[in-house]
Amino acid sequence: MKVLKKIKNILTIDPVLTIAGILALISCIFVHPDRTYASYIDFRVLGILCMLMLIVAGLMEAGLFDILMHALLARVHSAKALSLSLILVSFFMSMFLTNDVTLITIVPFTIMTISHTGIAIPNHYGSHTLLRYRLMLTLILETLAANLGSMLLPIGNPQNLYLYNYFSMNLGHFLITMLPFTLLSFLLLIGAVHLFIPNDGTVKKANEIVAAEKKAEKKATKKESGKEYEKESESKNKTRLLLLYAILFVIAVLTVARIVDYKLAFLAVAVITLCVKPRLFKEVNYRLLITFVFFYVLIGNLGRIPAFHDWLVSITKTNPLLISVAASQVISNVPAAVLFSSFTPSADNLLIGVNLGGLGTLIASMASLITYQQYSAEMRSLNRKHAIRDYIIYFTNYSLVFLVALLVLARIIK
Repeated sequence: MKVLKKIKNILTIDPVLTIAGILALISCIFVHPDRTYASYIDFRVLGILCMLMLIVAGLMEAGLFDILMHALLARVHSAKALSLSLILVSFFMSMFLTNDVTLITIVPFTIMTISHTGIAIPNHYGSHTLLRYRLMLTLILETLAANLGSMLLPIGNPQNLYLYNYFSMNLGHFLITMLPFTLLSFLLLIGAVHLFIPNDGTVKKANEIVAAEKKAEKKATKKESGKEYEKESESKNKTRLLLLYAILFVIAVLTVARIVDYKLAFLAVAVITLCVKPRLFKEVNYRLLITFVFFYVLIGNLGRIPAFHDWLVSITKTNPLLISVAASQVISNVPAAVLFSSFTPSADNLLIGVNLGGLGTLIASMASLITYQQYSAEMRSLNRKHAIRDYIIYFTNYSLVFLVALLVLARIIK
């Protein structure tokens, strides 16, 4: 029983990693390990991914997100404007900080802000119902925004970075290919906010919230000597850290654009992080990196089995865009990108397909599970388990509507 429980826990924590590992091991039975295995792995993609994770962790440690959020709240006056602002922050932030990192940072802030701070509900509404409805829709559209905004740039998500490198894409061509879908996504998000998120309620300005926080801090510092000096010193350190990692982020972008060698860039980021903030290495998503390695082994071995190779080529040849969208619904879009890249020359269709494929089911993009897990934990703590079911239904419906609209655009462009 204990063994079964451990297996269940592993599968629950990261089912994609587990499945990828099992499939990779099975493929090794048919193609025994040899020197060719080393050629399967794209170390450039892994190095850039790891480097970006460290840089984003450094920017978050430096308080970049706090700065953005305070600037946002200072200009927001209504509940609908708050939701729209959070959704747009998710959309644009994901272009540079990846969709999963964006959701990891913005979802807890959204739950806290909408649930606990500054929302005034008119008395003629059932306040708890309205709050939950607004929170649920905001989180759903935030998640869609992160998945859709991240498709514009190669650094926006792992599948983009992988395909950009695998097909040696031109940056300008990449942007032109994904720009129409990004623009339509932006319009769809704004339309959804205005049509479906309630406009009732007002929001406290950020300066009021910050003033209250400072007042509480002053009371605390009176009791403990030396705290004020420590805070000033910490603020200066965060400013230096922000500047340092902003420079490293520029280097990372130049690396993606193939202007800077990825080995030198990775070495610089790793050494600087080790000297400045070694604990940031704990923030790296090693499970994702290992998942990539497993899929590299799997795809490499499948390519050496004639029957599987011919079958994958034949199904991918028919319509790589729709095939990759469909596959993403079951195995998620990152594995779909790795799987089909070796069996189709149609880079543009595959790129569009795996990005649009992040819409649909909850597992189509693994980043979507980040929001679901945090929202479901919040609802369980409030004993609102039915709200979790509602979230899945609403998320799937909205996601499918966005997917259909973008597929129509893909059809028109084609």
